[in-house]
Amino acid sequence: MTAPTAEPPPAEQATRRNRNGDGNTAEGAAAPEPPKLRRRPMLIAVSVLLTALGALLGAFLLSTLSGTDDYVAVRADIERGDVIKETDLVRTQLRRDNSISPLSWDEQRSLVGMYANVDMAKGSLVTRDSVSAEIAPADGQSIVGLALTPGQGVTGDLRVGQPIEAVVVPASAEAITGRPTTYQGIVSSVDMSDDGQTKLVDVQVKTDDASPLAAAAARQEVAIVVKSKGNGSGDTATEPSDSTSDSTSSASPTS
Repeated sequence: MTAPTAEPPPAEQATRRNRNGDGNTAEGAAAPEPPKLRRRPMLIAVSVLLTALGALLGAFLLSTLSGTDDYVAVRADIERGDVIKETDLVRTQLRRDNSISPLSWDEQRSLVGMYANVDMAKGSLVTRDSVSAEIAPADGQSIVGLALTPGQGVTGDLRVGQPIEAVVVPASAEAITGRPTTYQGIVSSVDMSDDGQTKLVDVQVKTDDASPLAAAAARQEVAIVVKSKGNGSGDTATEPSDSTSDSTSSASPTS
């Protein structure tokens, strides 16, 4: 009997399969190295630059198409004569409109410490005419300071721009004859003394009335009467003052 032929081991079979045409085995041949990637710093820099330029161009187009700019508005109500603080201002965005000229947000810091020329409601825009570096009386007007004790002023708060009537009341009751002398004015500032007992009020009056009113104030012979809007407006002080006004209001002399 013929003995079965033994199969060659697996390693030998693999060697036979890998023989090339020359009869040489390919076992142990080195594998090809992968191609090396060359870095190009110039291309990287150009791509970064193009990305940045694209972002800037997109922002510019968005701003141009929307047509909005940043302006200064007030965060809360501001009364005429108030000093503007940084916390009073807020940024707002609006479409550009040639019919109005609000201050841009870039000018926000320059407004701090200035005075309000008019009453500004919450959210209203700040314009160049609505603020000033100092409060100055109008042409033909003067400002007189009054130191009012509780018996010479009203118990309520006085507001800047409020029309008032300054009444000259002689300290001596015997000196009172007929109707008292009165002067029309507008409150320009209000403060309290350090002791909290005297209300310090600056009143804008007609220049011709300033001297006699100041003299009476120095003698503590002045009381004030608050007038209604219907009986006097913001331009009351520009009207001629009648020293013998038929005002029905009166004040008692200070003891």
